[in-house]
Amino acid sequence: MLSLFDMSDVNSQISNTPLAPFAKGGLWPHRLAVVLGCATFSLLFIGGLVTSKGAGLAVPDWPTTFGYNMFLYPWPEMVGNILYEHSHRLVASCVGLLTIALAVALWFGERRTWLRWLGVTAVLVVTAQGILGGLRVVLLQNTLAILHACLAQAFFALTVGLALSLRVNGRAKLLKRRSRIAGNFVGWERSPLRSFIFRLFLAPCYGTPAKDWTAICSLPR
Repeated sequence: MLSLFDMSDVNSQISNTPLAPFAKGGLWPHRLAVVLGCATFSLLFIGGLVTSKGAGLAVPDWPTTFGYNMFLYPWPEMVGNILYEHSHRLVASCVGLLTIALAVALWFGERRTWLRWLGVTAVLVVTAQGILGGLRVVLLQNTLAILHACLAQAFFALTVGLALSLRVNGRAKLLKRRSRIAGNFVGWERSPLRSFIFRLFLAPCYGTPAKDWTAICSLPR
């Protein structure tokens, strides 16, 4: 009968030396990535409130807020749907700044080239996300709102991937995890993953007025 606690396995995990990229960088890039992921999750939550409350156009201008600098808008005037929309903008700005800080930390402190460029990619994605959100307000296009929602979830997945990639793990443990993940993606079409992906990206379309489905269906495939 196998023991639930195999001490030899525990000792082997403890004795594993950290991966080389963490020799100098320490834990701060990982901690920053975790903070970014949590902030992005909060942003998704607030964005969901904006959509469910119909507050997406409560502030009619962008990048200003009723003519004010976004960061100088009077707090007493943040009432009703303005509170949801303006809070969404403020948290989004914080996410953008955190993304830039993480990209800089990775560029100067991370040895893995692919991870440095992944940080740059995160900056490009969050910039595109902000522009899409602003254009949705200015141009009043529901198609832009759908793209904005889909890209938001993709960016959150990217932040989670960055946080996981920056974890300090033993080399053998990391390789096992990679092989297991690769095995899970083999034959993904026979698993619930396909349905999950479809639901993930079709969710922003739910509740769209029927007259706008023509524009949605004309999106490039």
